Amino acid sequence: MLNPTEEQLSFQAEVRRFLGRSWPLSVTRTALEAGQAYDPAAWSQLAGLGALGLLVPDEHGGAGAGVTEAAFVCEELGRVLLPAPYLSSAVISARLLSLLAGGALADGATTARAGTGENLAGETVARYLEGIAAGGTVATTAFLDGHGRWAPEAVAVRAEPAGGPPEPEWSQGPGWRLSGTVPFVADAESAGLILVPAVAPDGLGVFAVEKVPGAAGSMGAAGSAGSAGSAGLAVEPLECLDLTQPLSRVRFDAVPAVRLGPAAGAAGAAGAAGAAGAAGAAAVMGDVADTATACAVAAALGAAEQCLDLSVGYAKTRVQFGRSIGSYQAIKHLCADMFGAVQSARSAVHNLLDVLDHGPGPGTPEAALAVSIAKAYGSDVLVECAKNSIQIHGGIGFTWEHEAHYYLRRAMAHAHLLGDAGYHRQRVAHLIGAS
Repeated sequence: MLNPTEEQLSFQAEVRRFLGRSWPLSVTRTALEAGQAYDPAAWSQLAGLGALGLLVPDEHGGAGAGVTEAAFVCEELGRVLLPAPYLSSAVISARLLSLLAGGALADGATTARAGTGENLAGETVARYLEGIAAGGTVATTAFLDGHGRWAPEAVAVRAEPAGGPPEPEWSQGPGWRLSGTVPFVADAESAGLILVPAVAPDGLGVFAVEKVPGAAGSMGAAGSAGSAGSAGLAVEPLECLDLTQPLSRVRFDAVPAVRLGPAAGAAGAAGAAGAAGAAGAAAVMGDVADTATACAVAAALGAAEQCLDLSVGYAKTRVQFGRSIGSYQAIKHLCADMFGAVQSARSAVHNLLDVLDHGPGPGTPEAALAVSIAKAYGSDVLVECAKNSIQIHGGIGFTWEHEAHYYLRRAMAHAHLLGDAGYHRQRVAHLIGAS
C-alpha cells in the first residue's frame, strides 16, 4: 500500500490551499455561466506551483516526479471541479511525450534530418515538453474510442506520407497527413497541440498536429518553423453532461502532421521491424492509459470526498422540526455509508499508485488489475456519493442554483471515461481467470 511522503502531502496541501483561495466552485460556476471553461490565469498559477511539469523530465523543465504526485493534484482539482485541461495536458500528453523522449526515441528509432544531422523528432518532443511544463503549451491526446476508452484495434485515424513514400531519413519528420475521426477528445478547443495515435504504413505511431496560431479554438503551442498547421482540422464541440470537462469530436482531413514515434525505422518497413514499431506504440499508449486512469480515479476520489464534506456540513446546520437533520438516523446512515465508500476508494487508488510508482509499473498484468479495480469501484463511489449528497440536501439539492448537481454531472460523466464499471469488472474477471 502507498505510504505518501511528507513532501508529497505538503505539495498536495499547498495545491488545496491555492484552489480553495483562488478557484472555489463559486468561481467555477461564474466562469461556466459566462461560457469560459478555461482560465489562462489559473493555468499560469498552476504552472507557477510546478503542477504542470510533474510528469515532465527535469531535463525538459519539469519535476520528473511520479504518477503519485500528479494524482494528488488531480484529487484536489476534482474536489473543486476546476475546469482546466490538467488531465489532458499535464498528465496524458506529458506522459506520452515523456515516454517518447525517454524510451521510444532513445532506442535508435529516431532518424536525423537529411544533410543536417538534426534530430527532428527528439527536438520537437523536447519543445513540447518544455511548453507543457511552463504552461505555454496546452496539449491534448486524441486516443479515446467510441466507448470512451483506449483500444489499439479501434484506432480510426490513418497516416499517409504526403506526396508518396518518404525517404528513410525523413520517416520521423514532416510530410505526413492524417485522416479519420476521433469521437471524443477532451479539451480539444483550448488545446494548441493535439497528439494523435494513428496507423501508418509501418504500423501504429504517434503524430503531432499544431493548430495555426490565431486560428479558431487555438491557443498555446505556438507554431514554429517546421511545425504542422491545422488545415483540414475540424473540432466540433459536443454537448456534455459535465460542464467542467468539455469534449469535442475531432475530424482529420489530410491534416499535416509530424511523426514523433515510436517507429521501426524507415516508413513502409515491413516484417519484424514494422511489428516492433507498432508494438512499441501500443505499449506506450497502454502506459499512458494506465496513468490517465489512475489520475482520473484520483479526481473522482476528491469529488466524492467533497460530496461527503458538503453533506456533513449541511446536516450539521440544517434544522428541521427543531433538530439538526444530522441527528436523524437516516441521515447518519447516508453519511456513514459515504465515509466508508470514500475510504475504501482511497485504498484502491493508493494501491494503484503504489503499483505504478513502486511496483511492477504501468503496462504489467498487476497494473492492469489494479487499474480496473480502482476504476470500477471509484466510478461507483462517486455516483453513490453525488446522489446521497443531493438526497441529504433535500429540495435545495435538486435546484440549478445549488452546487450539488455539478458533482452528479461529473459522476455520471466520469463513470464512462476510460471504460465504465462493467467493462472494468469484466477485465478483472479475465485477468484473474474467472472468465
